[in-house]
Amino acid sequence: MKTKTIEIEHWTINVDVERIIVIDKDIILLYQEFLSNEWLSTMIETEGNYWGIRNLRIPSPVIRIDAAPLLSSSCSNSKEEIKNGIYEVDARPAGIGVFFLIYDKNRKEKKWKKWKEVFENVNCQGIINIGTSIQDDRIMAQILQLPFYPSLPSKLAPPYWVRTNLREGLLVKDLEKISLVPISDDGNKAYLLRLGLAKVLTKEPDWEKPFVIKPLIGTRCEGVKIYNPNAKKVNGVYTRSQILREINNRTSMLIIQDFIPPLEEEINRRRGWTIWRLFFGWFGEEEKYKYIGGLWNWRPNNMKIHGATDAVFGLILEGR
Repeated sequence: MKTKTIEIEHWTINVDVERIIVIDKDIILLYQEFLSNEWLSTMIETEGNYWGIRNLRIPSPVIRIDAAPLLSSSCSNSKEEIKNGIYEVDARPAGIGVFFLIYDKNRKEKKWKKWKEVFENVNCQGIINIGTSIQDDRIMAQILQLPFYPSLPSKLAPPYWVRTNLREGLLVKDLEKISLVPISDDGNKAYLLRLGLAKVLTKEPDWEKPFVIKPLIGTRCEGVKIYNPNAKKVNGVYTRSQILREINNRTSMLIIQDFIPPLEEEINRRRGWTIWRLFFGWFGEEEKYKYIGGLWNWRPNNMKIHGATDAVFGLILEGR
């Protein structure tokens, strides 16, 4: 592994500049089919009251799947296997600017053609980021050649890609009138319930199987607790007593989801685990979500994988 460090505002990102993972095209097609049919129909039937849903009938022009890696498009990789390996689908994903910077090593104008097409097709007028911890939206705006607004524009001409930590209040209502992406419903995982990928936690879990509990509403690994009887001494995995304490002390609804472990990999003689973070854009003429880029995310000595300071990112490309 040959790494370099990228600084983004207050973020420090570790990037592997050599290792590129290529995902078989057949696997990508299965993800696209799932998103464009099952996930999309579930979301537009029940989610949100913001500009994108009302006017375009899509939850977001760009979404991100976080999933356990699949190594090949063998016969065993069925639609259900693809679906069950998905941890979450984010309709207002962070990390787009990070992806652009990692891809920047080989950047040419044509590299961003698909991304620009996605945002042009929905007539996006800019990126609004009001008081969030997400640091890379400005880079996203620069690459896509869109205006960036750290506050509400004085003259509104919707729609915009809007990011804020606010979930309620008059400002949220105003923002939802112009937003391509969810605001008050951001981080709502009810779709996992409707798709059969999770259940409301109503009884003590089955301690013989790996699972994860998480709040029904939350973002960025907030309240996520992994239990894995096959990896009890791994960082990021919680004990039975810790899980019970979380359940007993809960202040909001918890859901439980079968846990497909990330891919265990040894890199530079360090044991770690890898997930995929795959971006898909909406192509209205074809009425489907299509793959537009992705990252692998490896973390040493920890099965709870996110953008921590010890995590490493690298590129994922689609096979031919």
